Amino acid sequence: DEAIVLHRQAAEMQARLQGTDSHLYGLALVRLGGSLAGAGRWEEARASLEDGRECLINALGEDHPRTVAATIALAEAHAALGRPGAARALLESTLTAVSDDAEQADQVQQAIDELASDA
Repeated sequence: DEAIVLHRQAAEMQARLQGTDSHLYGLALVRLGGSLAGAGRWEEARASLEDGRECLINALGEDHPRTVAATIALAEAHAALGRPGAARALLESTLTAVSDDAEQADQVQQAIDELASDA
């Protein structure tokens, strides 16, 4: 898939230009994960989303909106792989981290509710 190739190249370019500690590299990995998920390549998507999320946590913090979005995407990948417990634990941990931000807490709670309705 062309999008996957392009996102993989973008991640490699960000790693070379900004380093693997950069939030831009983390975002590139999250975008790659999204493309992989869109292609149904859930295990590869999970790995890319996990790496991207970890990079974003280190660069921006767990409660940053981009990190929260990456966490929700990672939880979706876990759910698609038949790991709803891992998805729920990830979301509940994030809900605690964003409890002071009503908008983000609502987004995470919505993802938890969707996970529960899919079960």
